[in-house]
Amino acid sequence: MDVDVQGPDLVVGSASLYSLLPATYRPIVLFCIGLWGWALNLYILQRCHIDTASLLGISHNDKSRNIYTPLFNIATLLTTIVAINLWAFWKFVLGAVTSTNVTRSWLPLMCYVLCSLIVFWPGHIFYYKERHRFSRSVLRIFSFNVFATVYFSDVVLADIMTSFANVFGDLWATGCALIVNKGIVDYLVVEHQSGCYRDIMGPVMTSLPYIIRFKQCIFEYLESDRKTQRHLLNACKYASAFPVIMLSATQKIAAKRIDEFGDLPDSWWIGDTGLFRLWMFFVFINSTYSFIWDVSMDWNLVSLTFTASDSVGQANGIASHSPRRSTTPIPTSLFREIKVFISSLFSPTVHQPPLLRFRRHLHFSHRILYVGAMLIDFLLRTTWSLKLSSHLSIKQLEGSIIIMEFFEIFRRWIWVFFRLESEWVKRSQVVLPRTNEDMEEFELMVPKDGNHD
Repeated sequence: MDVDVQGPDLVVGSASLYSLLPATYRPIVLFCIGLWGWALNLYILQRCHIDTASLLGISHNDKSRNIYTPLFNIATLLTTIVAINLWAFWKFVLGAVTSTNVTRSWLPLMCYVLCSLIVFWPGHIFYYKERHRFSRSVLRIFSFNVFATVYFSDVVLADIMTSFANVFGDLWATGCALIVNKGIVDYLVVEHQSGCYRDIMGPVMTSLPYIIRFKQCIFEYLESDRKTQRHLLNACKYASAFPVIMLSATQKIAAKRIDEFGDLPDSWWIGDTGLFRLWMFFVFINSTYSFIWDVSMDWNLVSLTFTASDSVGQANGIASHSPRRSTTPIPTSLFREIKVFISSLFSPTVHQPPLLRFRRHLHFSHRILYVGAMLIDFLLRTTWSLKLSSHLSIKQLEGSIIIMEFFEIFRRWIWVFFRLESEWVKRSQVVLPRTNEDMEEFELMVPKDGNHD
């Protein structure tokens, strides 16, 4: 996504967001926040007696020390480098700029290069095992081999990357400003700039994390001999983000055409208003789909059942991820359950209402944590799709885009806790409890005769 702000609004010395956090530094600052969050995830989960090393497939030889201390130390070094570099940018670049000249500096590029070298340096120094483990995971998830083994740790990393989808779009624009345009950072804040194919590559880079997860889901489905239909539904969830991204990019192009010519060309099959409504429709589909999947599949907190036999079938169908790979045996009756649910709404022959079951076996002692997590996830999911939208700019929202990016990282931070907790419960219990004795039942507001308004 492009971060576009009118140049005159960014006069140095004003209280603008640009003067506090220049656009070229936003991706790396958000990456640092994400690293701190991941380290804090592992620390808290370890304190809660969840063996995160086993969940992530870390070998026994690498468990001699905790896995979060190296991450905290790496995050501290990277944050220090970014902070010093940003201070130098404020002091020697922004402090010397007036409203009539161009901001040119190689400091941001030096910051990115130095941090990248620290993370991916092949030398056996400074937590080599942790850095090498991360590098191997990155290579696996970016591999073009559709049939490569999908590890659970790779799934978690790719899911986290989806929360940085918009940041990847920003990263493309930043690289364009710092490399192609020779350090002209004002390139990022001029509305009419369209070099480096920003209107095309911005949405492509934003889509990249979803393409990765889509590929992983398809492989898991193929590896299961096309029996675990859950992977297809999961792939559809990630595919639902593509219309949001592409329609947003189309709206940005449409806005430029309207500013330039006063109206859209006659060759366009849809108007500006219709384009916005279509975009909002897909935003609703994507957000709703993602939230339901979070609480029912990723966290396994709630589930729908229709008969006692369904409960037993589910009890035998949900198993844990392998420590070394993410392939999970999933009930093949998932499509059938969806069909039964739809039939229960419209068919008078279904006499038993569907039941909403809440998982009773919880690792964390306070149930309010789970309820609060679901509430936060629902609220932030409603803005999650908005952050994928390249047609929204800081000029329009006064800095709320980066705020939405931060809140999406915060939402993912919470998601990681309960995703790993769910996996730990499944492995501890062998099979996630879903019987009548192990699940609390809440009858849905569906009349028993199947008739409703």
